[in-house]
Amino acid sequence: GAPTLFSMGVSMIPLKIEEHQLVASLQLNHPNDNSENIRIGTEYSYDSLIFVRVGYKFNVIGESVSMGAGVRTRIGAVPLMVEFTTLPTRYLGWQYVVGLRVGFQKVRQ
Repeated sequence: GAPTLFSMGVSMIPLKIEEHQLVASLQLNHPNDNSENIRIGTEYSYDSLIFVRVGYKFNVIGESVSMGAGVRTRIGAVPLMVEFTTLPTRYLGWQYVVGLRVGFQKVRQ
């Protein structure tokens, strides 16, 4: 059969002081074609504009830690999020991911 994955997770905000916020998360994965694994992560944000993230994968062969950062801004009235993540892997070396999110809003008439 096709691979399927059952996962569940929780997250919480253990620290929120003025414009500083820390988010922690835990995810348990149970794939039917591989071993179970656990992923933990945390994200620090300043004023919902600058984000720094780190995560760790337990029981995933060839992968463990990941790190990233992001910036939220605007171009005129258009919200924009730019993100960069790096993931060192055993077999493929360092992987880099660049993300760009652009928000579009409905025009009210």
